[in-house]
Amino acid sequence: MGAHRNECEVKLEGSLELSALFDLGGELLGQGLQKDIYLAGDYTWRVREEGGRFVLAQKKHDVGRSARLKEVSDQLISEEEARRLMKARGVRVLVCKKRTSVRLGDAVIRLDEVEHLGQFIEISATSEESLFQTLTLLGLDRSRAIKASYLELMIALALPRWVQLILRFHEKVGVLAFGITSGILTTVGVLAGVNSATSSQLSVVAAIAAIAIADSCSDAFGMYVSKLSERGNSRRVALRYALGTLAGKFFFPLTFIVPLLLCPLSVAIWIDLTWGAIALALLSAEQAIVDQQSVPRRVGRNLTLAAVIVAISVAVGRLVGEAVG
Repeated sequence: MGAHRNECEVKLEGSLELSALFDLGGELLGQGLQKDIYLAGDYTWRVREEGGRFVLAQKKHDVGRSARLKEVSDQLISEEEARRLMKARGVRVLVCKKRTSVRLGDAVIRLDEVEHLGQFIEISATSEESLFQTLTLLGLDRSRAIKASYLELMIALALPRWVQLILRFHEKVGVLAFGITSGILTTVGVLAGVNSATSSQLSVVAAIAAIAIADSCSDAFGMYVSKLSERGNSRRVALRYALGTLAGKFFFPLTFIVPLLLCPLSVAIWIDLTWGAIALALLSAEQAIVDQQSVPRRVGRNLTLAAVIVAISVAVGRLVGEAVG
């Protein structure tokens, strides 16, 4: 298998201020997103995706008294090999988290925001004694420490099957979410504004087509620059998000053109607005579930935003139409 190491760690629910760790002499090691894929059948096998890199790890049984103490073997693998393993073995649990790592003495402190679990402080050291010395230094109650891994916590949480399916779906198409959402909001605004200004079917179609091309390219470039600037992201990861934005914002707005080509303009406008509202509501609900937020609140907020955009676009379109006319 690749490199071998001993893992001695413990975690607690909650968080710490980075400034407090720096005051104690802590050194920032890095920040980024991690995706841990536990393979079905044998829970000791895990594929970790971070910054475009894939690491396959096998953890042996826990022998620690108070902390998790395991021997770990890991090796860097290609994305193709990672996908092959996931397809062959199947995925039992997926853990996604935002992680900030700080070194303090001989210990490493990780501040995690874990989807569907919450905030955790994970501390690793060379021994259990050193581990609990670090807890004392940080003023953390040793009795709050838990040995359970995120895998075990997720299994204990026992997410409903439908939630697991939504999370799997999000993993496949999540990179398209920004582009589609932005595409819906932009398109319904242009649709309503241009229609109120000209009442020309050709003008509305041309405006949507122009938005699909120009806006998708500009947003894709913006997404690429944004992701590339995030610590831990590779150019490959940034390019993946950029292409997802491009695809979502280019192809989805084109669906609004179909009713315009098949129906009278007045009918097509209402069909498109209804289609946009339904698509936005479904996408908002999916994102709310993934982000562990209130579905009605997220859907209501986004639909209200869309209604405001349409209202402003209609008003501006009428003013422009009257001014030009």
